[in-house]
Amino acid sequence: MATITDEMLTMEHAISDRLRTAVTLEKRGVDSFRVATPFHFADGDELKIILVRTPDGKWKITDEGHTLMYLSYYNFDVSTDTRASVMRSILDSHYMNDEDGRLTITAYSDEEAASAIFTFAQGLLKVSDMTMWKNERKKSLFTEEFKSSVTIGARGRRLVFDYNDEQADPQRLYPVDCAVTMKNGKIAHVYGAGSVEKARNT
Repeated sequence: MATITDEMLTMEHAISDRLRTAVTLEKRGVDSFRVATPFHFADGDELKIILVRTPDGKWKITDEGHTLMYLSYYNFDVSTDTRASVMRSILDSHYMNDEDGRLTITAYSDEEAASAIFTFAQGLLKVSDMTMWKNERKKSLFTEEFKSSVTIGARGRRLVFDYNDEQADPQRLYPVDCAVTMKNGKIAHVYGAGSVEKARNT
C-alpha cells in the first residue's frame, strides 16, 4: 500500500485546518494525490480534487473534468451566453481555469496549496449549483401550468391561489395552492403536487 511522506502529512494537516474538517491525501502516483474531502454535490457525489506536483515545483489542482461532466448529467449546457458569463465569473473569482473541460488552479508553494484547495472546493460547489437554475425553472413552469389549468377547469368560479383558512390554520402551516368556491358555496381545495415531498405533505 502506498504511503505518504512526512511532508505530505504536514500538508494534509494544513488542508484540514484550513477547511475546518478532516481531509486525507490518497497517493495515486509520483507526486499525485487524491484529496478526499467531506464536500459533495447535490446528488451525493464527492468532489473530485486531484493535487499534482508539476515539473517546476508548483502544485496543480484539478478536477480532471469531473465537475463539467456532472453538469452534463443534468443536460446543463454552460456554453450559452448567460451561463458562460456566469461560469467565467465563478472561475475568475476563484482563480480557476478551464483547460478543455478540466477545471484547475495553481498553487506556487506548499504553503499556498491548503488555501488553494479551499478556494478550489468552493469554486466547484459554486459551479455545480448552476444545475439548480434548471430545477427552479421547472418549478416555475409547473406553477404557471397549474394556475392555467385550474383557471380553465374552474369555468368562471371564484378562485383564490395560495389560500389560507385563517380560522382553521392561523399560523399558515397548511397553505392551499388554490381554493375554488363551488356553486353551492362550499370551498374545494386544489393542490399542485409537483414533487414527491409535496404529494406526501398534501
